[in-house]
Amino acid sequence: MRVPSPTTPPADIVILMATRARPAILAEVFTSLQTHTTQKDRVEFWIYVDDDDTVMKDAIAANSLPDPGIPVHWHIGPQTGGLGETHQTLWKLSGQAAPVYMITVDDARFDTAGWDDIIRQEFAKCPDGVLLAFPHDPMTADAATYPIFGRWIGISNAPFQ
Repeated sequence: MRVPSPTTPPADIVILMATRARPAILAEVFTSLQTHTTQKDRVEFWIYVDDDDTVMKDAIAANSLPDPGIPVHWHIGPQTGGLGETHQTLWKLSGQAAPVYMITVDDARFDTAGWDDIIRQEFAKCPDGVLLAFPHDPMTADAATYPIFGRWIGISNAPFQ
C-alpha cells in the first residue's frame, strides 16, 4: 500500500471507515478505489481496526489486501462504545484539515468512475465549504446514510451522552 511521503500534497478528500474481521470484503473496497478514483494522489483512507480483531490485524501484517492506489492509514485501537467514536478518532488523527471528509463502511463500493472528481466539483460550487452530501446507497435509496461533509462540521469534543 502506498504510504504518503513528506512531499506528497495534502489530500483534499479523506475517507474514514471502521472495519472488523472482513478482509475479503475490504479487499473489494480497495479494488473499487483503485479502479474508479481519478486523482489518487488527492485522496487518503483512514481505517479503524479494533485491537482485539486478530483477523484484520493478521491481514494487515501479511499485506494481503490489494493496493487501493491511495495512501492508507491504519489505526489499531480499543473497541469504542460506538461507530461515531471511531470516526471521531480517525477525524482527529487525520489532522482535521482536509476540505472534504467522507464516512463509509467496509462493504460499500466506489463503483462510479471519477467519484472523487464529482465530489470536488460539487464542493467547488460552495466556496465556503458548507455542503452536506450523501452517496447513493442502493440498499436504502430513500435515506441518507453515510455523509460527505466539509471540514466546517464541528465534531464535539464533549463526551458522548
